[in-house]
Amino acid sequence: MTPEEHITDKRSFVVSLFEEAFGQTADEVLKNWDELTSVEMDGSKTNMQMAYRYAQEFKDELDFYGFMCFWLAIHNRWCKLPYYEEALKYCKQPDIKACIETNYNLAKSTSEKESYDGLHPSAYGRIEGIEKIAGVYGRDDWTMHDAEVKSIVYDRDKMTLDIEVDTCIPQWAADGEWHIIPFHFSDVLSVEADLEMGNDYFWTTHFYADDNFIYVVFDSAHMKICARQLTIGDIL
Repeated sequence: MTPEEHITDKRSFVVSLFEEAFGQTADEVLKNWDELTSVEMDGSKTNMQMAYRYAQEFKDELDFYGFMCFWLAIHNRWCKLPYYEEALKYCKQPDIKACIETNYNLAKSTSEKESYDGLHPSAYGRIEGIEKIAGVYGRDDWTMHDAEVKSIVYDRDKMTLDIEVDTCIPQWAADGEWHIIPFHFSDVLSVEADLEMGNDYFWTTHFYADDNFIYVVFDSAHMKICARQLTIGDIL
């Protein structure tokens, strides 16, 4: 037998998972939804993901299904938009639905910027020296394809981050030479990185601006930097 075949009442199982995620009844959760949207207790994400999985047969019947999708969208780093779209479709509470719609529009705008290869229009005029990259690569798509991270220096006291990028592949350069591109981030808000040995290669790069901050994402080096200012230094 499969694990699902041992569950004799899936609907009750979903309700119990949902309630256990918050330690409250479903009605109490919907009553206190604005306080619980950002709450994530031990095991709550696992419970909500399982509840979502088993709720598919009767999601129209569950008053909390829309909020559950909304919560999963908030707490999911990737694939937020599908959860938001389901939340809007199935939410039965007008006040929650209005909040979902606001967050969905913000998430949709951010997703569009994050997936835009190269220099997004929101970043035009926001990065000092950005034109130097096109000069080195001999094209203006700004993706820095086939580049690699050479060095990273973070200064906590000054809130700065300096990254040197090695162009690596001469055929992309206008002069057929290797170059080092220095990135200087100031007033750094956040840095995300997952640099395994040898996994510092750029497939593409995303530059965009949001809420007065500049974001740079180096894929597939798995680096994302958010700062108020970005300057491209003299290319070596």
